[in-house]
Amino acid sequence: VTDDKDFIISQPYQILHIADWCNNCGNCNTFCPSADAPYQVKPHLFLSKEAFETEKEGFYLENVNDHTVLLHKQNGIHSKLTALNDDLIYEFGGNKIFLNKSGLHITGFEIADDENKEIKLITAVRMYVIMQGANKFFG
Repeated sequence: VTDDKDFIISQPYQILHIADWCNNCGNCNTFCPSADAPYQVKPHLFLSKEAFETEKEGFYLENVNDHTVLLHKQNGIHSKLTALNDDLIYEFGGNKIFLNKSGLHITGFEIADDENKEIKLITAVRMYVIMQGANKFFG
């Protein structure tokens, strides 16, 4: 386990694109505080699992056994982030990485095979930021 780089959120406002409510009209380009096109470049959060499953990429937040779970798919890769009390479990491709919430430090792991391979956790970090924002949205 080695350090890679710091993850910094540099915009004062972060936008979650609520994909279920969007018709891709582009009107959000006019008033977006990040001067971008949320429907094209911001993380797509789906409110219904059915809508999430029909799309090629995006996020879906659900509650499973009293734990918050964020599902993610992109480029055919599926991953899951589960929030426990003070910990997170990041799962992808049969691998599990255990992280603490306070500093996102690795506390354990279960790797699916014995090959020496590099695993980047940037997706897990992004998922945690999105999970926090989605939790605030749902209140």
